[in-house]
Amino acid sequence: MDSIQEHYEGMYKMKDHFSDFSHSGRHYNMHLNKTMKRAASRPSPGSVYPMLKKMVAEDLITKMDDGKYDLTETGRETIYEIFGNTHNRQGTYHQPQAIESALIEIDNYISYLEDINKENLAPHKEIIASLKERITKIKDSIHEN
Repeated sequence: MDSIQEHYEGMYKMKDHFSDFSHSGRHYNMHLNKTMKRAASRPSPGSVYPMLKKMVAEDLITKMDDGKYDLTETGRETIYEIFGNTHNRQGTYHQPQAIESALIEIDNYISYLEDINKENLAPHKEIIASLKERITKIKDSIHEN
């Protein structure tokens, strides 16, 4: 479990791929670079492969003969415990926990942004306004009983 927590952001970006398909380490590295293209620092093969090796050692994934990795049942359970919003190969979603996990994650990011110097946030004002608008639409769409 330490592997996933240590590499939380990378694992979060890969969790859906682990849940649905078997892929090579190169595929995961390319996927991380694509999904994290706006991130200040992207994982290198020097960080992806050690993460995969640790996850194999912890029985979270298995490395198959063709060099691809597949999620174990232990790995699937661990991802569900941490992220809550994964689904299994049968398409069963764990929605209530997924919603809570997403809201907690958003709250954590907002806390981070609140601590940043406002001058550093100024170039991102349009994105922040767009996020505010989207959250407001979600809030307004909730019918109270």
